[in-house]
Amino acid sequence: MQLKNLVLYVLLVFITSGCTKVTSVRHVSGYNKNMIAHKEILVLPMQMEVYTLDIGNCKERKYDYEDHLEELLKQEISLAMQKNGLRVKLLHKKDIRTQKLDDLVSRFRSSYNNAYTALYTPLLWPEEKAFSITQNIGEPVIILGEKTGADIFVLLNYMQMIKTNGARTRDFLMSALGCSVSNADNIFMSIGIVEAKSGRILWTNAMPQAQPFSSSIFSSRDKSEIGNFHSSNKYAFISIIN
Repeated sequence: MQLKNLVLYVLLVFITSGCTKVTSVRHVSGYNKNMIAHKEILVLPMQMEVYTLDIGNCKERKYDYEDHLEELLKQEISLAMQKNGLRVKLLHKKDIRTQKLDDLVSRFRSSYNNAYTALYTPLLWPEEKAFSITQNIGEPVIILGEKTGADIFVLLNYMQMIKTNGARTRDFLMSALGCSVSNADNIFMSIGIVEAKSGRILWTNAMPQAQPFSSSIFSSRDKSEIGNFHSSNKYAFISIIN
């Protein structure tokens, strides 16, 4: 599963929460599409971490690529949701600074992250428990909603560990010797939906995924991913509003 499929997966289950007895999806009791349809949806800046891992298991964070990838993903997610009738806007970091929302967004994020930790310990919950969450972030969300005019906030977290060619070769050789290792890149992505007027967390999902594609390169990768995003999955968001 490539990056495009990971993004589509976490958005696709806004409405369809799956049929398994345990799930990574969380939502309030009675959650349905009407809770987000015809509402002003504001996507907050993503929490993004991208690292390369070399042959010595040393991590190097790629800040420049994080900024680039954040804008890329936010634009594509926003576009896909808008095409299916959802009213979506992006809250950019520069807007937060100019509107002096830094402290408010920081408190929102901190409270959300605390609630998220509780919701994902462990990752999979029985559906009965997972589909009746009651977490409420409270004041920071309500005030931010009043200041921005948003009805719904979307929060996205993304972390990726990309192995260099040296690390990939090392793991291949160890695997050939019978050692249990993964030769894949690792991606973790989560998404949360928060109601502005009440501060309630309405819906969340988290998905860790090993990625079987190589790339210690960053230049042309995003173009191919976005091309696949549009050509192979243009219908995937229909279930969000239907």
